[in-house]
Amino acid sequence: PLFRSDDLTTNWTVHWTSKPQTIFSAVRIDGVTYRLIGAPCIGNGTRVDPLLQSSYPQVYPARTLYQYVGAGIQINLTFVTPKFANDFDSFDPVTYVNFDLSSIDGHDHTVQIYFDVTGQLTV
Repeated sequence: PLFRSDDLTTNWTVHWTSKPQTIFSAVRIDGVTYRLIGAPCIGNGTRVDPLLQSSYPQVYPARTLYQYVGAGIQINLTFVTPKFANDFDSFDPVTYVNFDLSSIDGHDHTVQIYFDVTGQLTV
Protein backbone atom coordinates (compact mmCIF):
# COMPACT_ATOMS: atom_id res chain seq x y z
CA PRO A 1 0.00 0.00 0.00
CA LEU A 2 1.12 3.51 -0.81
CA PHE A 3 -0.65 5.38 1.98
CA ARG A 4 -0.90 4.90 5.72
CA SER A 5 -4.66 5.50 5.75
CA ASP A 6 -7.47 4.23 3.57
CA ASP A 7 -9.16 7.63 3.78
CA LEU A 8 -7.60 9.99 1.25
CA THR A 9 -9.85 12.99 1.95
CA THR A 10 -9.79 13.75 5.69
CA ASN A 11 -6.14 14.87 5.87
CA TRP A 12 -3.19 15.23 3.57
CA THR A 13 -1.75 11.94 2.37
CA VAL A 14 1.01 10.28 4.40
CA HIS A 15 3.21 7.46 3.13
CA TRP A 16 3.19 4.18 5.06
CA THR A 17 6.61 5.22 6.46
CA SER A 18 4.79 8.12 8.22
CA LYS A 19 6.46 10.73 6.02
CA PRO A 20 4.16 13.35 4.49
CA GLN A 21 3.75 12.86 0.77
CA THR A 22 1.14 15.39 -0.17
CA ILE A 23 -1.13 14.60 -3.10
CA PHE A 24 -4.20 16.51 -4.23
CA SER A 25 -6.65 15.40 -6.87
CA ALA A 26 -10.00 16.73 -7.99
CA VAL A 27 -12.33 16.05 -10.87
CA ARG A 28 -14.69 18.48 -12.57
CA ILE A 29 -17.79 16.76 -13.91
CA ASP A 30 -20.16 18.85 -16.00
CA GLY A 31 -18.83 22.04 -14.37
CA VAL A 32 -18.94 20.86 -10.72
CA THR A 33 -15.65 20.16 -8.90
CA TYR A 34 -15.33 17.15 -6.58
CA ARG A 35 -12.34 16.33 -4.36
CA LEU A 36 -10.84 12.85 -4.71
CA ILE A 37 -7.58 13.10 -2.74
CA GLY A 38 -6.34 15.62 -0.20
CA ALA A 39 -7.44 17.69 2.76
CA PRO A 40 -10.60 19.81 2.50
CA CYS A 41 -8.62 23.06 2.24
CA ILE A 42 -5.81 23.70 -0.18
CA GLY A 43 -2.88 26.03 0.59
CA ASN A 44 -4.69 29.31 0.06
CA GLY A 45 -7.61 28.28 2.33
CA THR A 46 -9.95 27.46 -0.54
CA ARG A 47 -12.32 24.59 0.31
CA VAL A 48 -12.84 21.97 -2.37
CA ASP A 49 -16.06 20.09 -1.75
CA PRO A 50 -18.12 18.04 -2.29
CA LEU A 51 -16.68 14.55 -2.34
CA LEU A 52 -17.62 11.69 -4.60
CA GLN A 53 -18.72 8.50 -2.85
CA SER A 54 -15.71 6.21 -2.52
CA SER A 55 -15.40 2.55 -1.73
CA TYR A 56 -12.93 0.89 0.60
CA PRO A 57 -9.65 0.46 -1.29
CA GLN A 58 -8.52 -2.85 -2.66
CA VAL A 59 -4.88 -3.39 -1.68
CA TYR A 60 -2.59 -5.79 -3.53
CA PRO A 61 1.19 -6.28 -3.29
CA ALA A 62 2.04 -3.89 -6.13
CA ARG A 63 -1.12 -1.81 -6.56
CA THR A 64 -3.93 -0.11 -4.70
CA LEU A 65 -7.33 0.56 -6.26
CA TYR A 66 -9.88 3.20 -5.24
CA GLN A 67 -13.33 3.56 -6.77
CA TYR A 68 -15.43 6.73 -6.81
CA VAL A 69 -19.03 7.07 -7.95
CA GLY A 70 -21.17 10.15 -8.44
CA ALA A 71 -22.52 12.73 -10.86
CA GLY A 72 -23.26 9.97 -13.36
CA ILE A 73 -19.73 8.59 -13.62
CA GLN A 74 -17.51 5.96 -12.05
CA ILE A 75 -13.79 6.60 -11.53
CA ASN A 76 -11.36 3.76 -10.92
CA LEU A 77 -8.12 5.18 -9.56
CA THR A 78 -5.13 2.84 -9.46
CA PHE A 79 -1.69 3.36 -7.95
CA VAL A 80 0.81 0.82 -9.32
CA THR A 81 4.40 0.29 -8.21
CA PRO A 82 5.72 -2.35 -10.59
CA LYS A 83 8.12 -4.97 -9.36
CA PHE A 84 8.95 -7.80 -11.66
CA ALA A 85 9.60 -11.35 -10.42
CA ASN A 86 12.85 -11.58 -12.38
CA ASP A 87 14.35 -8.44 -10.78
CA PHE A 88 14.28 -8.66 -6.97
CA ASP A 89 17.72 -7.09 -6.46
CA SER A 90 16.85 -3.62 -7.72
CA PHE A 91 13.95 -1.42 -6.90
CA ASP A 92 12.90 1.67 -8.79
CA PRO A 93 10.57 3.61 -6.49
CA VAL A 94 8.24 4.66 -9.27
CA THR A 95 4.49 4.70 -8.87
CA TYR A 96 2.16 5.03 -11.82
CA VAL A 97 -1.28 6.58 -11.41
CA ASN A 98 -4.15 5.61 -13.68
CA PHE A 99 -7.62 7.16 -13.88
CA ASP A 100 -10.26 5.08 -15.67
CA LEU A 101 -13.59 6.89 -16.11
CA SER A 102 -16.91 5.62 -17.42
CA SER A 103 -20.46 6.87 -17.60
CA ILE A 104 -22.86 4.93 -15.40
CA ASP A 105 -26.02 6.81 -16.30
CA GLY A 106 -25.90 6.39 -20.09
CA HIS A 107 -25.19 10.09 -20.74
CA ASP A 108 -22.13 11.89 -22.06
CA HIS A 109 -20.26 14.02 -19.50
CA THR A 110 -17.58 16.67 -19.69
CA VAL A 111 -14.80 15.64 -17.30
CA GLN A 112 -11.50 17.26 -16.31
CA ILE A 113 -9.01 15.68 -13.89
CA TYR A 114 -6.55 17.59 -11.73
CA PHE A 115 -3.71 15.65 -10.06
CA ASP A 116 -0.88 17.35 -8.17
CA VAL A 117 1.99 16.07 -6.03
CA THR A 118 4.55 17.97 -3.98
CA GLY A 119 8.30 17.52 -4.02
CA GLN A 120 7.92 15.51 -0.80
CA LEU A 121 7.38 12.43 -2.95
CA THR A 122 10.95 12.61 -4.23
CA VAL A 123 12.58 12.50 -0.80
